[in-house]
Amino acid sequence: MAKTQFTITLSWRDEAYGSISSGAQAFRHSQEPMMSDNQFKQLNRLFKRFGFEGNFSRASYIAQFRDADNPVKFTAALEEAGYIVKHDGAIPAALAQALAASQDDELADEPAAPRM
Repeated sequence: MAKTQFTITLSWRDEAYGSISSGAQAFRHSQEPMMSDNQFKQLNRLFKRFGFEGNFSRASYIAQFRDADNPVKFTAALEEAGYIVKHDGAIPAALAQALAASQDDELADEPAAPRM
């Protein structure tokens, strides 16, 4: 039986977090299809490995540090773990640049359209 491919959508947040440092990175997520409890626990362990802790009063996962490359590394780890990752919301600048660069690379790899 084939392993189920999950799509994770990260809705990046850019809010005032009050007592949480101003450099915090945060997101809300959704996934399709629904995960089992064990699969969800594995995903949460991956979130924690990159410093994202669940803040249930804000319904977000928040990392309270200022490593600008963390979202890029986090996304790469999710993809390496087999997830399809989509981004939404206030995407962090370093991640937006990395996504744009990878899109440019994909376009460069496509064959040119025939001339008429």
